[in-house]
This record gives sequence, C-alpha cells and structure tokens, in this order.
Amino acid sequence: MKVLTGILVLVSIVLASGDDVLQKVEEKYEEIETMSMDFTQEITYASMDEKSVFNGHVLLAKPGRMRMSVFEPDTQLLVSSGGSLWIYIQGTKQALYYDLTEESYPQVSTLIFNMSKEFESTLRGKTQERLIVKLLPRQESKYYDSLYARISRRSYIVSGLSVFDRQSNVIDYTFTSIRANVKIADSLFRFNPPPGTEVIKRH
Repeated sequence: MKVLTGILVLVSIVLASGDDVLQKVEEKYEEIETMSMDFTQEITYASMDEKSVFNGHVLLAKPGRMRMSVFEPDTQLLVSSGGSLWIYIQGTKQALYYDLTEESYPQVSTLIFNMSKEFESTLRGKTQERLIVKLLPRQESKYYDSLYARISRRSYIVSGLSVFDRQSNVIDYTFTSIRANVKIADSLFRFNPPPGTEVIKRH
C-alpha cells in the first residue's frame, strides 16, 4: 500500500521576476489564519512507469498545522501540529510518526503560508486565470530541488503546488473548493492512535 507523502512539469520560459507575485501572495495570506479545501494529489514516480492519485480534504491553520483526510483510493489521515506529523493508515492499523523539529519533507501548510520566506521565485508562465511561479529553496534541501506554484490572478490564492524531489519524483497538488478563515477546532490538529494501532517512528 502506498502512503501519501505530504506534496508539474511546466514549460520553462522565463518571463519576469516572481518577487512581485509572491509579495501579493504574502499580503493575501497575512489576512488568512485558516483554510479548508479539497485536493487531488498525483505522484509521478521516476523509477517506474506508474502514477498514484489521491483525493481528499485538507484543513490548514497557522502556524504550520495541518489535517489531511484522504478518501480515495484508501483511507488515510495526516495530522501535523507543526512539530510532528502523524500518518494513520486505517486499512493496516498503522500510524507513522515523524519528528519535524529537523528538516522534513515539505508540508502543504508550510509551503503555502511561508512561501516568500522559504523560497526565491521566478515567474515562469501566465494565462488569463493564473500565474505560474518557480520556487527554489533559499537553503538547500535534502528532500526537494524545486517547486512550482499555480496562483490565481484574481485572488492570489495558491490553487496548485508541484514538488520536484531529490529522487526526480513529481508530487502535484490541485486545490478546489477553497475557503479561508473558517472555524477549525484546535483538537483536529492533535492525533491519538486508536487502540490496537502499531506506531512506527520515522526520522
């Protein structure tokens, strides 16, 4: 069973600096404390001719909190309080625990809310509906090389993210039904493994 990992190949014609775009994105997200949205995640594996597609719903809250419920193809739950990440796989009754105090695989909440702080940017494309920005980490990451963000030209909300990791895999998110500043209980960002769950600690 494949485990959802938490984050596009696009035409790379340099049009302009992405600094202005990220500045507007940052101004938008300064007004936002929480987000609720549906997602589709597609993972393209470089080592094999295969793709995995996941569908679900994600809740985000500052600072760095996330609750991601995966409904298809199987039931999984990802919960992050900012300092840790739990991945619960209902079918196998296993819970993976990650300590996030050191660098970890990029989480959606961190990527969206800290975009201008964490990345240098270049505008790589635009349509009437959206802007496409290439993001390079300001500090070298052992997990990923670059990211692409798809940003609404009307709202400057991030509608999609793609991560190109060190193994040349591509993890693509598309976000829909996006709502900002919704009420979310703090308890949803805490996870207690159900009785009988095998807990596996990862680093």
